[in-house]
Amino acid sequence: MKPAWNSGDLAAWTGGAWEGKPPAVFEGITQDTRSLKPGMLYVALEGARFNGHRFIDDAFARGAAAAMVRNTYPEHRAGGALLRVVDPQVGLQQAAVAYRRRLAPKVVGITGSVGKSTVKELIAQMLAGQACTAKTQGNFNNHIGLPLSLLAMPGDTCYGIFEIGTNHPGEISALCRCLEPDWGVITNVGPVHIEHFGSEEAVAEEKRCLFRALPPTGRAFLCADGMHTDRLREACPVPVTTVGWDEGMDVRGTLLADRRLHVAEAAGDGMTVQVPLPGRHQALNVLLAVAVVRALDVPWSGIENALACFQSLPMRWQEEVAGSIRIINDAYNANPLSMRASLRAFCEQPGYGPKWVVIGGMRELGVRATSEHEALGEYLAGLPLQGGVVVGDEAHAVMDGLGRAGDRFAFCPDTDTAAEWLCRQVRDGDAVFFKASRGIGLERAIQRFKKHREENAV
Repeated sequence: MKPAWNSGDLAAWTGGAWEGKPPAVFEGITQDTRSLKPGMLYVALEGARFNGHRFIDDAFARGAAAAMVRNTYPEHRAGGALLRVVDPQVGLQQAAVAYRRRLAPKVVGITGSVGKSTVKELIAQMLAGQACTAKTQGNFNNHIGLPLSLLAMPGDTCYGIFEIGTNHPGEISALCRCLEPDWGVITNVGPVHIEHFGSEEAVAEEKRCLFRALPPTGRAFLCADGMHTDRLREACPVPVTTVGWDEGMDVRGTLLADRRLHVAEAAGDGMTVQVPLPGRHQALNVLLAVAVVRALDVPWSGIENALACFQSLPMRWQEEVAGSIRIINDAYNANPLSMRASLRAFCEQPGYGPKWVVIGGMRELGVRATSEHEALGEYLAGLPLQGGVVVGDEAHAVMDGLGRAGDRFAFCPDTDTAAEWLCRQVRDGDAVFFKASRGIGLERAIQRFKKHREENAV
């Protein structure tokens, strides 16, 4: 089902004026001509290093039905209607807020240092079997992506499950003013974006802004498995449901063999479910998602069905086979928490052959960058690994932390060199795990390694 807004709505919501004849309805909305499909509205956003107004002609050539532009944009020369507004970024957010209020779905906002994308996918897929559910498109969790995701909601949306990201102070409050969440979920807090926040305590304070934005009728859900639980609960204006492994949790989990998770609710209900992804951290993500959807009255059968066919996002524990070599691509992003959790899960996997790792740098750690990478090296040294490669200047300190275990590892300055090293070391039947911060581009090493295997297959 298409979004239920039209050209008249857009003009009213943004205070803009149409130039030319717009279509009655649109097929969607985008700010990127590369993803534009015929019939969409193109929004000409501006930033420090780009100006979407430069691509308006390209947008219409690709089939855009109209474009939202700054009102100072010169008279258009090509065919296509323009919605002139004071600022397209502000106009986009105004339209998103108005549309969210019109549909009035139950909106759940999710934030946290790690796991928010997976928890979002879990909740959305569990709810999708009950009623029309919208969710964050891909990783669109910032001041541009969130309003685009809101405006993509079908007209019959009952639930909206949206990520709220941040890497600077104040961003969550601003995003909550756009999202207006009914319920809030905080996965955890860890040493991420320290370069901009300065401390974990400041990160926790930023995450807590989600709970502060909830209405009096709202509910909060908190993974209480970390050290900042009390800070996150402090002065929360709505009831907080705690989720974790320990006694006293409102929703408590017990991890059993073969990826089975027993979920016990405070009311006495409980069920054992199958966790679709490996690792204790993924079981905790499932536990948190189950807590939310059970509060929305999703039956256990619906939860079990969703978990049985769960589809993870690309580059989040994405398994494939190159010849007889198992590749685990977990390289979408990395920080100290997620790196350790995923490495532990990889090493605990039964049935894998000799295990290798390709580890890239963890960015935005600020003054803690060297110490966190050294600590990662110490952690790697204690794992049952055949060996591995450390990629990029940010990760150089990992080699220092490895100590004598460094004989099994190599440092490579870039992904191409890392792939070449890997091709010389890995043998049939081995398993290779890849993880790094997004900016490292570790997928290039995966592609080169796979190409080498294909070219040298017997």
